[in-house]
Amino acid sequence: MKRVHLLLTVLSLLSIAGCKKYKTMNDDVGGSLYIRARLYYLDDITKADTVDPLPLGNKIVKIGYAKDSAKNYIYSVKADTDGYFTFTNLQKDSSYVIYCQDTEDSVIFFQKKYYKKFGASLNSEILTLIPANGLQNGAVFTVNDNNSPAEPVTGCAVCLFRSQVLFATDTCANATYVLSTNANGLAYKMDVPQGYYYALFVQTLQPAGSLLKTKLTAHSFITVADTGISRKAVTIK
Repeated sequence: MKRVHLLLTVLSLLSIAGCKKYKTMNDDVGGSLYIRARLYYLDDITKADTVDPLPLGNKIVKIGYAKDSAKNYIYSVKADTDGYFTFTNLQKDSSYVIYCQDTEDSVIFFQKKYYKKFGASLNSEILTLIPANGLQNGAVFTVNDNNSPAEPVTGCAVCLFRSQVLFATDTCANATYVLSTNANGLAYKMDVPQGYYYALFVQTLQPAGSLLKTKLTAHSFITVADTGISRKAVTIK
């Protein structure tokens, strides 16, 4: 029995020796400095008509040491409904990073901000999340008309094909994906298998009180990589 106990003790020590050496909890959160900040997000995909960043509330924000992996954060806080949050008990001369990741309308947003040799408390920091190019892939299309100035086209069908033969039929019936542009003329699809896609754009117009329909089309293509958001702007006429 003593041999078993000794063996377990040795294995436990070896396990600890192979782990990261952390400071004590008192060192991590025993300082007197703080960071007060507000969380925003800037969305040029789902809300392209938004020029300025929008406050983002009720999200988890983490703080860690600047040289550590994101998995080894010190602790986290939840922003209030207006996006405000505070990290307290920070140590002078330590280097920190704060970061946040969130998903809005299937788009992954992320941002981080470094504080090297932290020397004094901060009261009005800003952390603005943007679409994370390195954490996802996808295709984003912007469709405008050919007027001057150009206006976004709402309700335009965006049909993606892997097959050039099916693309040549000039109908969306056999498309791999069928999207529709929103009020900002945007259509997008995240988490798409990488490859080359043919794109057919179709907009049907029918003036009020008329039985006649006008079909507007455009043709294009897009290459989607394994990582990254591919973008394409198209004029339909």
